[in-house]
Amino acid sequence: MSHLLALEPGSSFERDERYTLLEDFLPWHRELRHTLDVAGCREAPVSRLIGRWCGRAGIAPDGLESDWTNEVVWCNGPFSNIRPWIERAWASRAVVDMLWPANRTEQPWWQELIEPWRDRAGGILRCKFLPKRMSFGSPADPDGRFVGSPEFGCVRLTWTTAERPSEMCPPPPSQLRLL
Repeated sequence: MSHLLALEPGSSFERDERYTLLEDFLPWHRELRHTLDVAGCREAPVSRLIGRWCGRAGIAPDGLESDWTNEVVWCNGPFSNIRPWIERAWASRAVVDMLWPANRTEQPWWQELIEPWRDRAGGILRCKFLPKRMSFGSPADPDGRFVGSPEFGCVRLTWTTAERPSEMCPPPPSQLRLL
C-alpha cells in the first residue's frame, strides 16, 4: 500500500506503507488474475507482479481517482483511511479484491458497507477472515520481510463480479449519510 492520500489524524505514512508478501498474495492472484494494483508502487513485489499499479511511479498517481472499469483490482490500501476505498469498490465496475484489518467491524464503514451485504446467497461480496496474522514487506526492505506483524488479523473482501445490481448493494454514499 502506498497511497499518498491525506491520512486520518494520528496516522503516519511510514506506518501505512506496508507491502503484501508474494507468498500470501500468489494463491489469490492464481484465483483471480489481478490486472491492477490500485494502491501500489514500484517497490512493492505485488505491484511488480501484476505489472500495472496506481500510486508512486504508476499509471496514475491516485488509485481512488483512476478508472477501475473492467479490471480485476487488488487493493492493500492504507489501513488509516479505509472508507473511501470501500466506497470506491462498490462504485466500480470491476472485480475487486481487498485486504483490510479484521478488528474494525464495529466501525460505521463496516456496519454500513460490509456487514449487511457480505456472504449473502447469490450476493457479490465475499468476506474471508484470514486464519493467521500477516507479515508485510517494508519500504526500507521491499524484497525482504518486515519482522513482525500487526496486532490484529486481516480480512479479505472480494467483489466477485463487475456487476453491481442495486438489490445487492448499499445505497450511494450521499444517501447513506442521510440515513
